[in-house]
Amino acid sequence: MSAIRSVLLLALVLTPLNTACGQAPAADPDPVVATTNAFTFRSNFWVNLHDYLYGRAQNETLAAETTDCLATLSEEDRTAWETADAFYRDHMGDRHHRTDDLMKSLRYDLAQLAKVEATAEHAEVMPVLRRAAPAYRACWWTAHDTRNRAWIATLIGYLETYEAAMTEQLSAYHQRPWPENMPVDVVTYASWAGANTIVEPNHLMMSSVDAGYKEASAFEMVFHEASHTLLGYRTGKTAELLHEASATYNEDPPSNLWHVILFYTSGRLAQQLLADDGVDYTPYMYQNGVFRDGHPLMEAHWQPYLDGEVDLETAVQHLMEAIYGG
Repeated sequence: MSAIRSVLLLALVLTPLNTACGQAPAADPDPVVATTNAFTFRSNFWVNLHDYLYGRAQNETLAAETTDCLATLSEEDRTAWETADAFYRDHMGDRHHRTDDLMKSLRYDLAQLAKVEATAEHAEVMPVLRRAAPAYRACWWTAHDTRNRAWIATLIGYLETYEAAMTEQLSAYHQRPWPENMPVDVVTYASWAGANTIVEPNHLMMSSVDAGYKEASAFEMVFHEASHTLLGYRTGKTAELLHEASATYNEDPPSNLWHVILFYTSGRLAQQLLADDGVDYTPYMYQNGVFRDGHPLMEAHWQPYLDGEVDLETAVQHLMEAIYGG
């Protein structure tokens, strides 16, 4: 795809973290690795530092990682890292990656995507990150950044061929325009799920480590994550119709039905596009048993909509009949 361009970066240099409350750290020269019509892929030092500390607070495998590098650092830098590690374990690990206000404000601030409220909690975390930065840069950043960039390069190979068809079809299926170019920060952890999305403003995080986000699965799932901007429990045309149709049964739609639809739609479309080129691909939700009970429901009543056999309103009505019709 001619619109895609990869950006080669110079070696990154440390820029001091701004200690002012609610202000993001000064950025490295350019965290952008590649851009497409739909996405901007980044490997951002500060986002990765925050993510790695958060991951170590939540994930036993990451928490168990050790490195001889720490012993080579000054006592000040080593102590700063150990203090940050303990701070995240004690104060950040039980926070939800997507809904917690502090986690959201840190995410937007470190990614430099939006101004954030200068809360006391936010101001407490920023110096912790500033002091931990030299140890992270010395002992982990080069390996993490290299891994992130390799992951992005592999994904770009799929996007060059399939991005236009995916965005056009997903927009048509969900009957909402595709949003403007979305930032994707590639990191080590992202969350227990390996990826997540927040909206208004839109921001995706995806793990370059999680085994479920490799090769073609990464291609499918970046569009799944982006589709969160098109459909939610009460967001988008499909959600509106789900609520209208379920109300005829004096019910609300099942709380996860919209998410089942997102998984199934992006997965089947990716499978179809890859199959057209002779690639045998199993969608993520089938590979990993996600929403297993919903697979037959989607195959019977959503697939006809994807195949153009029924319109959206009819597909939603059939779903509600199958769930609540008795």
